[in-house]
Amino acid sequence: MGASEELLSTSEQAAEHPSQEPLPAAAESSAAPSLRLALPEETVAELRRLIEEHAIVEVEVLERIRGGLRVQYSTPDSTLPGFLPTSLATAKRYPMEQELRELVGQRLHVVIHELRPQEDGTVTIIFNRQRFLQDLALARLQEGQTVEGVITRLSTAGAFADVGGIEGFIPNAELDHRRIHSAQAVVKIGDRLPLKVLSIDLANRRVKLSRKALLPSPWEDAAQRYPVGSRVQGKVLRVTPRAAIVELEDGIEGLVPLSELSWTRRPLHPAELLHAGQEAEFVVLELEPERQRLVLSLRRTQPNPWEEAAARYPVGSRISVQVRRVTETAAIVETAEGIEGILPAAELSWARTRPAPAALLSPGQSLEVVVLELLPQQQRLVVSLRQALPNPWTEAPQRYPAGSRVQGTVLRLTPRAAIVELEPGIEGIVPIGELSWTRRPTHPAELLSAGQSAEFVVLQVDAERRYLLLSLRQAQPNPWEQLAEQLAIGSEHEAVFVRMETAGAIVRLPGDVDAFMPRSSFRHLLRRTREPWKEGDVLRVRVESLVPEESSAIVLPADVAPANAAAPARTARRSPAPTARPTPSAAKGTSEAPARSRSRAGSTLGELLPEEVRQRLLEQFKPS
Repeated sequence: MGASEELLSTSEQAAEHPSQEPLPAAAESSAAPSLRLALPEETVAELRRLIEEHAIVEVEVLERIRGGLRVQYSTPDSTLPGFLPTSLATAKRYPMEQELRELVGQRLHVVIHELRPQEDGTVTIIFNRQRFLQDLALARLQEGQTVEGVITRLSTAGAFADVGGIEGFIPNAELDHRRIHSAQAVVKIGDRLPLKVLSIDLANRRVKLSRKALLPSPWEDAAQRYPVGSRVQGKVLRVTPRAAIVELEDGIEGLVPLSELSWTRRPLHPAELLHAGQEAEFVVLELEPERQRLVLSLRRTQPNPWEEAAARYPVGSRISVQVRRVTETAAIVETAEGIEGILPAAELSWARTRPAPAALLSPGQSLEVVVLELLPQQQRLVVSLRQALPNPWTEAPQRYPAGSRVQGTVLRLTPRAAIVELEPGIEGIVPIGELSWTRRPTHPAELLSAGQSAEFVVLQVDAERRYLLLSLRQAQPNPWEQLAEQLAIGSEHEAVFVRMETAGAIVRLPGDVDAFMPRSSFRHLLRRTREPWKEGDVLRVRVESLVPEESSAIVLPADVAPANAAAPARTARRSPAPTARPTPSAAKGTSEAPARSRSRAGSTLGELLPEEVRQRLLEQFKPS
């Protein structure tokens, strides 16, 4: 179906939904008294029918008035004055004054745009010539047709051209084969030039035009001028996060991927190696003229150093490198030939714990390293700094035998241990249970701090695993032989409440000894409050158990009876002396009475803690 036939069907659809395009303010204010009509209902009905059908009528232009033209519409019964706004008088949206004055006295084909009601109850007939011209022009145009156009106005996105009565749009990309940022670089208002119709939108009355389609394409013989593998000169237009855009000539642009910038460098952005306006030599990698696609390479203009890397950097050899940048897990280094390698954090030091690269290295620093891995095909080089240094663990068993005393500095503290450095590359672990003979800390920070120097005893050393176990408490005399006399079983002391645990409380006795007080011994207090004591409170306790070999002490509140205590007075009151010889049954009951009395002495440790439970508690809370 041709454009004219499609236009007719579109007009029929438009008749069902008439367009109500807004008019300029000048048009509304231009309704002079001579244009205001009081029309009979029959005439109004007829005019509305013509509006709905988009019927073409003929008017005569009488004069130029403010905002447009005063016209006269003749019907078989009468002659009606009307108004033709400036914006609807020609195909242009903003016609020149001379163009408007040339229309005076002419008879024009128009459509009735609307009946504009006025405040006094009259109406003004508004005519539209632009729609008629557009319909006429659209009916003559076809997609792919070459037409002559006149540039009417310019915008940032392109240019507008009058093609036979309708204004079409030429995008910037369709003005020329080369990339342009403004239409003014190619055309100017008033230029006459051949254009190709790319598309026609009848519903919205839009026409898309192209100047570029009628110009010779530089891509037609690009395969002959830029064969794959050839070297070409280009100018960098711009850089993106993943590539650089290079112009070889007007209309011919190529793409340089990030991976094709350098043999040795691994830039994060092309701007590290190229910048806009820079001219350089490139090698053509791919060319698809039909898709206007050209892929270039910067690195292939130079020899590939990876081809000789296997002979230059054999595994195990020592090489000099320079630190390029530092990440959280590795350092990127560069050889004298420009090859980039990776220095993992695990290969920075012989220490068991992995150091942070930024703590040891900085960009620009020179190092001597050992090649660990070289894969020229994958362009991968892995080096080690610690392999270039003597391994201090080789002689660690001889320098730090088990049982020897050593001096160390606390590097850091973890929830269950302290990490101590004996010398660069040699670190040991002090478990929380080896910090003190008498204290039961919940965290090593209670007894040690980072940077603190102290003497330790070596408990175990394993050079292959780079494992060294240390003890702080064994570097000090064991006080439990003296404490056994000072904290005799059954003795009472003033204790300081330290903290509450799940199975009981920890209190501190004289001599800085942490003792365990079972929860069952103060359960009667927990019935009244969840916190019988606060940190630092002083309470009276009695030593119930002391095991120096296990550095363990168990205490009870002083008001709780000991486990082996009897209650003779209460037993005597409950078992009065008989006045007569008891019967066998009575004698049996009498012999069981003391046992029952002892079993009912409900505050003793023997009743609260059976032997198997007490032993289990001793095993559970003895120092690790």
